[in-house]
Amino acid sequence: MGSLCFAVVGDLHVGAVAEEVQTTIRLVNGMDLDFALFLGDLVNEPTDENVDEFVRQVRRIVKPVYLVIGNHDAARQPEGYDIEARIAAAMPGPWSDSFTYAFRCKGWDFIVASIGTMLIGNAYTGPQINRMKGHVSENGGMIYMPRGHLERFGRLLEESGDEPTCVVMHTPLLQMSHRIRRRGCFSQVRLLEQMGVLSMIEDRPNVKVLLYGHDHFNQVEVVNGRLHVITQGVRGYGPYKDTHAIRIVEIEGGTVRSRLVWDGLDGQPPGVIGTLEGDKAFQWSF
Repeated sequence: MGSLCFAVVGDLHVGAVAEEVQTTIRLVNGMDLDFALFLGDLVNEPTDENVDEFVRQVRRIVKPVYLVIGNHDAARQPEGYDIEARIAAAMPGPWSDSFTYAFRCKGWDFIVASIGTMLIGNAYTGPQINRMKGHVSENGGMIYMPRGHLERFGRLLEESGDEPTCVVMHTPLLQMSHRIRRRGCFSQVRLLEQMGVLSMIEDRPNVKVLLYGHDHFNQVEVVNGRLHVITQGVRGYGPYKDTHAIRIVEIEGGTVRSRLVWDGLDGQPPGVIGTLEGDKAFQWSF
């Protein structure tokens, strides 16, 4: 099993950012990486213009690219916009049949799990949020895993056997709560828990790493011997003075190393898991 190195690109939100997209592509193309992994919210709104711009930019990357669908991507439009079909037609890949899919690199299995959103009414009606027990995203949609994706996800987990595996989802499966409370971010994990997503993973000791976006900040936790990592959006969150950044993950043997990179940001030493600095750069062994 050789050393593995890849870029993790948090919420890109094409249509709301521009310069940061250019910098991301330049950084990814300038590093010795096995692939680049985009963690969802590829576009700010699912429109032809935004999706076509995302595809145009990402096709400039000279490394293999893998994608996961986020809640902004899956947000339902009145005309029932199908972002998955449009991306698959423009960028054929392992997701051509389903955006819940698997790929393999240097002895590691990667299982990418898609989510959906179910519109439940006006985005600002508090009683609906209460009735849904908090399973509501920022745009008034309920985040869930469609049945077909859930069943496929279970099959892919079974097929991973004993191989070391990394699960990739847009929405965190844990209430990595101290920073969610502090920053007021949303994390729709309770419904996914009820659907048994985390239980399916807990039954697979070969799943060692889980990668998430969605919450627009960096956080790392080790739970039941698994590393859970949230990666910030490409554009740092201004009110909390986050820098713009993408994450670089290196896996060698049983050791995972991570650091953030951006112009003038690279070279941070490994930190300690559980601290803010450690969430930016860390090392963990399993």
